[in-house]
Amino acid sequence: MRTNYLAELRSEIEAWSPGASAEIVRRIGADGWISAAVGRTWYSAASTIPAPEALGPEYQRLIAPELALMGRAATATGVTFTVWHPVRGSNVWLRAHRETLSPRDREPVPSLAPEGERSGWQVSLGLRL
Repeated sequence: MRTNYLAELRSEIEAWSPGASAEIVRRIGADGWISAAVGRTWYSAASTIPAPEALGPEYQRLIAPELALMGRAATATGVTFTVWHPVRGSNVWLRAHRETLSPRDREPVPSLAPEGERSGWQVSLGLRL
């Protein structure tokens, strides 16, 4: 619960984030391995927030977008592949990761809430001496 005592407003957001993940690992040779993992989280929220249209520009620009985002259902997914391999007394690893975040509902977007999906990826290469 968030209370703005100056504006005499209160917003209430109750959120849940159940999730699940799985990983499979397989040995390569004596000391190496390869793995694949996937995880998913479902974000849901029940919220009561003030209507931004009835409030001033500061509220609409600074506070309302955050509350609209926190009150919207979304799904986050991550997929990771990793290879770990010994090389001349050291270890080399390569990791690739992809993540997405998207709204769960296809209803009209609340005013001031962000639209669309977000995604990112990362590739890492390392050497352990």
